[in-house]
Amino acid sequence: MDYPHFFRRNHFKQVNDTYGHIVGDKVLLFIANQLKTMREHVVRYGGDEFIIIFSKNITKKTALRKLNELREGVVHKKLKSKDLSFRVSFSFGVCEFKENDNLTSTVELADKNMYDDKIEIKKKITGI
Repeated sequence: MDYPHFFRRNHFKQVNDTYGHIVGDKVLLFIANQLKTMREHVVRYGGDEFIIIFSKNITKKTALRKLNELREGVVHKKLKSKDLSFRVSFSFGVCEFKENDNLTSTVELADKNMYDDKIEIKKKITGI
């Protein structure tokens, strides 16, 4: 079983509006590089969204734990633009993909799970 992870940067429009699109692009690159540290397949899906395909030997529980640990590390890093600093966060949804599953349906479920996570994480993380 593979576990696609659907990822979206929280408040990304605010980063672009506040610091500009060049800084926004650098934030996306930062996030992409953080995701790559997991040593899984990372694909930019569009805009500020990424999909990670976890290998078959990674359980859903392990994928969730790894993503939560990664998010915790990202939240605690200060990013800088000129003399201003800021923090970023992200939301994710994990969905199991089995042989013969419909890819579109799987991505839609991962997206729904990500949206649910986004609502919860915004309650827990403030000031970003």
